[in-house]
Amino acid sequence: LAVDVSDLALIAEVGRPIEPEIVFGLLRSNRYRYDNPKAKRPSSVFLWSFVSVRRDREVLSYRLGRYRDDRDAFMARRSVGFSTLVHLEQRTLFNDDFGIVDSGVQAAKVDLDVPEIRTPASVNRLAAHLRYFMWVSHGEGQNELLAIISFECPHWFHPERRRLALNDLTWLDLRTPVNNVDDFDPWSRYVLLTTDRNLSAG
Repeated sequence: LAVDVSDLALIAEVGRPIEPEIVFGLLRSNRYRYDNPKAKRPSSVFLWSFVSVRRDREVLSYRLGRYRDDRDAFMARRSVGFSTLVHLEQRTLFNDDFGIVDSGVQAAKVDLDVPEIRTPASVNRLAAHLRYFMWVSHGEGQNELLAIISFECPHWFHPERRRLALNDLTWLDLRTPVNNVDDFDPWSRYVLLTTDRNLSAG
């Protein structure tokens, strides 16, 4: 799922939170397309679901392993989110957000190896909340649109601490300032530096 950078520039600023309905207004006006990430157009801004797994006032953080992301700016960095691109098949009759929330929650569950429990889809949707969007840019046509989603961790689940892709899983108390924000990957830094009040809000 992608939007054109010229359309995004009309409704948003880089690095500032965007109200969900503003982005959905663009999408529902058919100002989107589904592009191949391997044949990306220079003007395309791909939409990523970025899911923060929460437990009350804490957020789950981890270090990215080499099997998770090989980008230099992300490798071995600490992250506060699980991310995935949003694909065409993830939009269904049962969601009205182009599959953004469902795809993100599913990606987090896969990464954390959360057992699949047969529950109504509405249960997951109640546990997950799309808080805001954020346009991040790294210059030279490197733009992404992040959907920042909070997902309340099931009370019975305790993440495993040894996985090839995820290392050093730690719960961070959102009421305590981060000591070294440079230890985090670029997307997590955007979230922690510019919108930490949104993450720590009730």
